[in-house]
Amino acid sequence: DSSRTVQQTARIILRYLRDNPEGATKEVLAKKANVALVTTQRALKFMREDWDAPLEFQHGSKRWLLLDPKFTLPLTDPDPE
Repeated sequence: DSSRTVQQTARIILRYLRDNPEGATKEVLAKKANVALVTTQRALKFMREDWDAPLEFQHGSKRWLLLDPKFTLPLTDPDPE
């Protein structure tokens, strides 16, 4: 199920960005989640639109940043620490 894959990818990305405040490129995030770039892009969009995640894309470095490292998903994030 593609929506399930996107949600699982989004959780991996959230944990990675929480642990890496310097952010990461879409390519790094795709590699960490072991998914295609298009899945990573869908997950990032899902995080912003459905979860209202405080993500920011920095055009100069092409990195995605999590602006609030304490951001968690209520009842759905298995690893909020």
